[in-house]
Amino acid sequence: MKIRKLQLVLLFMLSVLLVSTVAYAYVGPEFGSRILRYGMIGGDVQELQDFLNNNNYPVGYADGIFGAKTRNGVINFQKNNGLVADGIVGPKTFAAINKAGGNNSPKYTVKKGDTLYSKPIPDLKIVVDKSDHLLTMFAGKTPLKSYRVAFGEGGLGDKERAGDRKTPEGTFYVAERSVLSPPDQYLGSRWLRISYPNIEDAERGLNSGMIDEDTYRAIVRAINNREIPPQRTALGGGIGIHGGSNSGENQGDYWTWGCVGMTDPDIEEIFDYIPVGTEVVIKY
Repeated sequence: MKIRKLQLVLLFMLSVLLVSTVAYAYVGPEFGSRILRYGMIGGDVQELQDFLNNNNYPVGYADGIFGAKTRNGVINFQKNNGLVADGIVGPKTFAAINKAGGNNSPKYTVKKGDTLYSKPIPDLKIVVDKSDHLLTMFAGKTPLKSYRVAFGEGGLGDKERAGDRKTPEGTFYVAERSVLSPPDQYLGSRWLRISYPNIEDAERGLNSGMIDEDTYRAIVRAINNREIPPQRTALGGGIGIHGGSNSGENQGDYWTWGCVGMTDPDIEEIFDYIPVGTEVVIKY
């Protein structure tokens, strides 16, 4: 009897180990096998996004997450095809998609031995979508995993100046990494500084008279050298991705001073895989 129990325990542990080695990737269910709506995740959502992008209903990155942009794309497709524009992909909408040619994008099937992350992650890119409050890790064009994030308490909109407490939008890179031990009360246990202000911000600041020519050149020089740009200008600085929200929703969606806020467990999960220089795209 004891041997039988031991066998069951070992079998359970083996099954957990096998599951843990499978990649976190958006595969299955088969496209058309379930009704798709806001908030759902899966390979079929990713196929839907590819179809919309390929048929002039742009929804941005095909990340397999049915967010606001995907819903708007579906609504526009439904309107143009005489369907009820409810943003839900049911049998009639699937039929219209198939009639339009469906989606012929290549599909990836998870294989035994695939892992969630590897060191280094090939073609790593971090995409932050302000409209859906998501940070997604990409290996090239393949989404690996998404995390719920918060933004600046200044509300939506692109950062313009120091003190507005808004989260900037644009293309940046990780300029500095820090493990905070003990964890900071505000920043949590990890800090990833991003390269704000970038060259576009510097041009805007120069044209508006917020910064002078010397400051503009200093920012451009730092960005071209993949360094930390000047942080104490009228454009603001000190923008990064950090922890500090340990219960996920306890502080709301807008609690940082302009940074991208995560829970400590989430940023600790990805921190070791993100080297200095990693591209970070923040978009709305």
